[in-house]
Amino acid sequence: MNILIISPHLDDETLGCGGTILKYSKKDNIDLLLATKPSNRDHHKKNKKLIESIKVDYNLKNVISLDLETMSLTFSNLNFLIDKIRYLNKKNKYDIIFTPYLYDVHTDHQIITHSVIIALKNFRKENKSKIYFYETLSETNFSTNPFKPNTYIDISKEFKKKIQILRKFKSEIGSHPFPRSVKSVEALAILRGSESNTRYAESFYLYNDNSDIL
Repeated sequence: MNILIISPHLDDETLGCGGTILKYSKKDNIDLLLATKPSNRDHHKKNKKLIESIKVDYNLKNVISLDLETMSLTFSNLNFLIDKIRYLNKKNKYDIIFTPYLYDVHTDHQIITHSVIIALKNFRKENKSKIYFYETLSETNFSTNPFKPNTYIDISKEFKKKIQILRKFKSEIGSHPFPRSVKSVEALAILRGSESNTRYAESFYLYNDNSDIL
C-alpha cells in the first residue's frame, strides 16, 4: 500500500501515529508531508537533522516539506494546500491518508485537515483514499468536540521504539503533568489498548472510506 502521513508540525506524526508508522513501514510505502517549519534559524538547522533521523527511524519513502510558518496558517493557505495534496495523491495514489483531528484546538491542524477534506472529496472518482484522523496529545484532548475513535491499531510491539523516537523531540516533550510527556503518551496508549483488547494501541477516526478495499 501507499500511505501518506500529514503532520502540521514535526512531532505530530510521532504523537498521533508513530506506532502505526512503524508497523506499516515494514511492508508498505509511507510518505510524510510536513507542513510547517520553525521560525528560529537555529531550530530550523536542528529540525533538518531531526527530519533525516526520523526518516531513517520510520523507514519513510519520502519526506515532503512545505516550509510554511508555524502558527501562521490561515484559510488564505487553503488553495496552496489543496493543490499540493491533490498533486501528491494523483501522483502516488495513496490507499490511506492519516491527518490530524479536524477539531483539534490548534488552528494549524484544523486548516491542514480542512484542506485534505476539500482536496479528496469522495465524489471524485480518482480519489480512492481512506482518510483517518489521528489524535495529538495537547491538541485533541483539549477540544470541545470530543474525539470518538472508531478504529484501533495494535502497537504493542512498536510502542518501545515509538517512545525512543519521541524522546528525540527534546524541546516539545516535558515532564508529567505536561500533556506531551512520555507518561501521557503511555497512558493514552494503555487506554486505547484497553478499549481494543491489546496492551498498547493508537486510535483513529475513519472519516472517509473512498476505497474499493473490503
